[in-house]
Amino acid sequence: MTRASGAKTSVKFAQEVLWKQPFTPEEYPLGNVYGLNIRSCSLGGSKNQFQSETINDKRAVVGLGEGNKAVEGDIVTDFLPEGQEILFRHLLGKDPTGCDRALVEDSTDEDYNKWRLRMKGVADTMQGLCVEKAFTSLNEYFIFRGCRINTMTLNLIQEGFHDITWNFIGTSEEIKGTPEFDPATHAASYCTDNGYTGYQAVIQIMKPAYTDENGNTVAADSDWVTLGNITTGNITITNNTETDGYVLGSDERASAEHGTRQCTGSWTMFFESVELYQIFLQGLECKLRFVFTSPEGKIIRLVFPCVKLGGDSPAIESAAGINLNLTFQAKYLPLVDGDPYSDTDVMVEFVKPVPDGATEIPQVEPEPAQGAISAPTIASAVIDSTDNSKVVITINAASGLTLGVDSSELASAISFSETETIVSAVADLTAKTITVTCSDELVPTSESVIIAAGTLKNGGVANASSISKPLSA
Repeated sequence: MTRASGAKTSVKFAQEVLWKQPFTPEEYPLGNVYGLNIRSCSLGGSKNQFQSETINDKRAVVGLGEGNKAVEGDIVTDFLPEGQEILFRHLLGKDPTGCDRALVEDSTDEDYNKWRLRMKGVADTMQGLCVEKAFTSLNEYFIFRGCRINTMTLNLIQEGFHDITWNFIGTSEEIKGTPEFDPATHAASYCTDNGYTGYQAVIQIMKPAYTDENGNTVAADSDWVTLGNITTGNITITNNTETDGYVLGSDERASAEHGTRQCTGSWTMFFESVELYQIFLQGLECKLRFVFTSPEGKIIRLVFPCVKLGGDSPAIESAAGINLNLTFQAKYLPLVDGDPYSDTDVMVEFVKPVPDGATEIPQVEPEPAQGAISAPTIASAVIDSTDNSKVVITINAASGLTLGVDSSELASAISFSETETIVSAVADLTAKTITVTCSDELVPTSESVIIAAGTLKNGGVANASSISKPLSA
């Protein structure tokens, strides 16, 4: 047998129309598909087991039960200049303008004559993501639905590519022998740029007015100031997503709501000044941002408009150089007129040069809208080859077949173009078929089956008028 190999795997995702709901062509259409070149993927399913607490003279367990199912885990990849906008929007929330990339026309703006997209941290949450983990050498595809991003962790590496970890909380796991995202109709898009490196990152601050070690007042910064000699750093944004949203009657999560968003991080720098330590000691608030710029001029900024610093007093540990370790936590900054970074606790900016000859600004895919559902129709009506008195009617109902009448009344809602006595009519809602048995043989092509208005429903939408189909052999 073939052993699965990590070199023959892929991870793709798409936005769900409705949380944890499978895609259907009509009501829940599949939008864009995105691929990730990963370092690792631990996203997967698990299931608890519980045992009876009863005792017996055999000193043995007499009852075992299957417990709750859970989908959780991490996807780790390089921090890329493009291709992760959708993930950031699902992390930060449903910002109404979070898909609107625009040309910056203000000549005094630092991004003048470039395309810029801004996403704020907001209260409203996105529906969810469907993630496909494919073992292509085995033709096995693990599908995880209802995935919400719990935490994003970005590690800054001095020499090398920065890594970003996306932690997911999901609802269900399904194993299929065919892809969820058919490459022939929904090919995945991948970022082809290199990830950001340690040479392409800076941390900038806007300090408040503070008192220095000599008792003098130092004026507040009026613009961003780049901090020097950073050695390492990290950012964590967590949504504190609930993991215990289980209810009676189901072994899958019925809820995975986001809690309070928290934005924290840290960095280590050469100890060359006490000014940042003074701001920490005096309990002052400042603005902070992490800026990443690729050789092609593609920029991502993580902006925290109001933070408090923390840290440790510089320690003397050896004869080597001394570092200063600082931490931060962001808080909500109320709306301030003229301040684009207010009314949030975090904003992510995506900036890129305008390509030569570009006439249209590419926008980020919004959350897919629920599609219109059409009424059910009859796909075929085939006479049973072993019993000519039976006909199997197959129904077109992409969003799920249900009955608009009681099952005991189904036979009376069906008729034929020629007079036939119906003995029984049995619906298989999963297979989306109705098997009708008559007292006499049925004749193909010369007669049709007719189903009365309101008898069938496709995703809740009933056939408003009668539907018919000629019988076939």
